[in-house]
Amino acid sequence: MKAALFAEYLCNLQPLHIRNKLLQDQTFGTRFGLVARTVITLGGDLQIDQQKLVAAARQALAGQRAVSLMDVTGHEVVVQAEQGRVFLESPSKGKRHQLDELMILSPHQEERTRALRHLIDHLGPTVPDFSTLLTKAVEYELSDGEIRELFAERANSVAALQARAAAAFNTNQVTLEKLVPDSFAYFERFCGPSLGDIEHEEYFRIVLPQYRKDLIHRDLVRGLDICLQGTLRDDLMPGAWTEHLNDNELWEALEACDPWRDPFALLGALDIALGRQHDERYKRFAEEAVQKLAQEHFPRHDGIDTYELLTLWAELVLSHINTLEGGALRPPCWKRMCAWMARQAFSRVLYNVSVSNLKVYASGQGTIRYQLECTRRC
Repeated sequence: MKAALFAEYLCNLQPLHIRNKLLQDQTFGTRFGLVARTVITLGGDLQIDQQKLVAAARQALAGQRAVSLMDVTGHEVVVQAEQGRVFLESPSKGKRHQLDELMILSPHQEERTRALRHLIDHLGPTVPDFSTLLTKAVEYELSDGEIRELFAERANSVAALQARAAAAFNTNQVTLEKLVPDSFAYFERFCGPSLGDIEHEEYFRIVLPQYRKDLIHRDLVRGLDICLQGTLRDDLMPGAWTEHLNDNELWEALEACDPWRDPFALLGALDIALGRQHDERYKRFAEEAVQKLAQEHFPRHDGIDTYELLTLWAELVLSHINTLEGGALRPPCWKRMCAWMARQAFSRVLYNVSVSNLKVYASGQGTIRYQLECTRRC
């Protein structure tokens, strides 16, 4: 018993990716009686075992009644369904949280499919294709395994991780680990699949463009936004990928992407505009974009030159990628692409804050550490 408690204590002290590997090791788990579990955190202080929450939510939705369970600290949590919504209430903490994603557990087909469709749309175009699951949800309730897969995507999708990075600015100090995920799955979805055995020129000429086209097909605005951020080479210009769209539809998507904050995104948007000069909107956009890109500097709202920051952030991200397990073995051209695309997301998160100080220094092991001291723009 003491060995199991001690093993659990030490396991919980490890970084997340190491802890996950330990808990997934059947030999380790059997020896010390440790079982991997997923905990959902709400409001920063309410932590509930996901499996228990799913079971309680199923009961609440099936019986339209309140169901109680205990959180990981032993405090009562009440799950209740009300008019197509699910609420979690902690009487001891006096807090109530709304978690409508749990409506995918509804026994009623219309409620279940509506909630599932909303969740899939929220996850964005980089997640796996859940169309088969959506078809199944019309006929049957989702299994616990399917729910786990969906909730894993909800927690670790590109959209979720980027939203988490933005939320990190609620504190005054931000670390790179909070801005750039420790996951190659993130880079493979956001930037593009790994090369594998493919020659890099074939990858950038055929494989990656097809991946980017698929993103646009699945979600025009968010897919196009990713493509604009990835305009790093001539053969990655998105103009040809959007030729099938009419002028109005594409213009609305382009405005939603707001490419004016980043020079590479603006370059991709210019490629689109140059192919539609018959439309006065695109003609005017192209003229203004050329004028901005032709300038020596690309100033942010606070006067800081974006070009200088982008180079520094790309170097930080590339160093971070190289420190990940197996990072040194990944193709250099793919890592550089990921670094420059991730620094785009980095730049967008930092766009609305004033960066007052950036310190970069090397530790004794040669790894890069840094500290960002940021203040919100008033």
